[in-house]
Amino acid sequence: MIFQQSKAFQDEINRGFFEAKIAALNGNMYCQYLLGLSYQRGIIVDADFNEACRWLKLSALAGCTDAALPMMHLTSGSEANHWFRVAINSGATNILFPEKIEISDESELLSLVRKAAEAGNQFAMVFYATRCDEQA
Repeated sequence: MIFQQSKAFQDEINRGFFEAKIAALNGNMYCQYLLGLSYQRGIIVDADFNEACRWLKLSALAGCTDAALPMMHLTSGSEANHWFRVAINSGATNILFPEKIEISDESELLSLVRKAAEAGNQFAMVFYATRCDEQA
């Protein structure tokens, strides 16, 4: 059976989004995070990366550690490096170590990768083991 959106269903989604936006404007970091993801992915609203960054950054600065990972992907340079560190230090396990991350200090990089590996990140486990083998 194909799901068809009724007007009532669409109205309910719009009302929920409106309520989440009000809560985000009032400082709710989880609603700020959800708004950021909505703008990043174009869910309910048109994709808008500036709005996504705005809401995700507010959320991350308020203490929502989940917001660091999308911020890492939406930014570049030293700001992306900053959010990469925040994501690792908050225990994020789904980081794929994007190529745009530039950490020239090998010991800092290994420390961050080790922390991610210890948190269960499988990519980090392989990356860390490979680096350790190369240094041996």
